[in-house]
Amino acid sequence: MEKEISIFVENLARRNAGNTQGAWFTLPVPFNTIARKIGLSENEEEWIITDYEAPFNIGEYDNINKLNRIATELDNVPDYLWENARDLLGSGIYESIEDLVSDPERVIYLPNISEDSDLGSYLVEHNTWYDVPDNLAGYINTRKFGQDYRFSTDGFFAKTGFFISA
Repeated sequence: MEKEISIFVENLARRNAGNTQGAWFTLPVPFNTIARKIGLSENEEEWIITDYEAPFNIGEYDNINKLNRIATELDNVPDYLWENARDLLGSGIYESIEDLVSDPERVIYLPNISEDSDLGSYLVEHNTWYDVPDNLAGYINTRKFGQDYRFSTDGFFAKTGFFISA
């Protein structure tokens, strides 16, 4: 999976005058390169981010240097975190994208667990919650077991699996 942050930056003065001048940039990229490409001058210093491609929200006036720092650290982020970043940021486990990038080991990831019965089966098979004898495992309501576990933790289902705070 390719981990990239791309932004479309426009010259705000020219945009307000009705002449759109902007370009796509894949971060990290030096700000002077952006300024040159969108035609910023000493008289026209204002810019605006009008579009982006990233698994988190980027505002019109977000700091490009901050976004560049995040982009330089993406190699440290496991693919499963990047793919589920929007869900993780919405869960409250991570407060910001900087938080996720700087502390990727804050969560435990169970891939391909998409519903309570999957979670319950995983817990029974791996004896992670209780030690269940093999001859009793087939009698357990795995949906209810998974649901109880999910409700008793801060875990949640995301696009590619189940996450819980480490």
